[in-house]
Amino acid sequence: MNFRVSMDQMRRRGKWERLATVLWWRQRSWQTLVWIGCLVGSAVTLGVVDLSLVQAQQHSPVWDSYLSQVSLAKLTRSDLQIDIRYIKNGGPGKQTHAQMDLYLYRAADEAKILEIAARVEGLDKTQTERPMFLDVLLEEGLVVRVGRGVAERQPSKPDSVAGAEDATGGTTTSGPIVTPTAAIEDRSFAYQFDLGAARLIQQATQLRQFVVPKPSDLLWRRHYDDRLKLLAFVPVNDCKYATDVPVACREYEDFPWDPKFPYGGNPSPIQLLKPLPYEFELVELRDGGFRVLVH
Repeated sequence: MNFRVSMDQMRRRGKWERLATVLWWRQRSWQTLVWIGCLVGSAVTLGVVDLSLVQAQQHSPVWDSYLSQVSLAKLTRSDLQIDIRYIKNGGPGKQTHAQMDLYLYRAADEAKILEIAARVEGLDKTQTERPMFLDVLLEEGLVVRVGRGVAERQPSKPDSVAGAEDATGGTTTSGPIVTPTAAIEDRSFAYQFDLGAARLIQQATQLRQFVVPKPSDLLWRRHYDDRLKLLAFVPVNDCKYATDVPVACREYEDFPWDPKFPYGGNPSPIQLLKPLPYEFELVELRDGGFRVLVH
């Protein structure tokens, strides 16, 4: 009797132990499912965040924007020719054109011009209620446009052939070599501007502080005391100033690099704003001719 009781107790105990084991495994299974759900949810959340970052920066900004070449030639005593090569690295590949404007200004006004161009309130291409920096400069008579050019990005031109010796002394058989010079030219835009003294004088009179001297009896009928300079301005292609680039460029995003906007979206309308390294004096001669003196 006692043996049977003990066996029944053992059977009941085994049943409860098996039940406890089953419940324990079910609990662990639910915990595992909960953990899996959390991991999946986290992965989805991270994926959404990463996707939003990718969408915010689906194209890189323009991280290099500079003038690699500025050369001036005096064709005659009164006529100038200025050649400029502009480098633009980064940005969407669809931005195949760039517009450059040349603005004439008094050398004495340079500090004020650059101060206005640096004001944050004038550097938002998306707003329409306030004037942007160039609107202010034109309204105050500090600059006047004397030239505009639109250039297409230069295609790379390999200047070596397969089997040529490379920079390390070895040879290559992978096809034409794109040298560093050709690689730079692949991201460059070339401009040429022709300026004449008579036209420069006419345009300089539109500057508010430009002084027209009285005629004299000397060889130089008028010598204009205000020294003049040129300002090169390349607007981003999706702002209101880039009026002459192709429509496809104007409708596509274009923005310069700025550490304050690490994921893109810099609203500045300026891709490049740079004073050229020349000063000009204008002279009107008694015989009706003009001269430009370059410094």
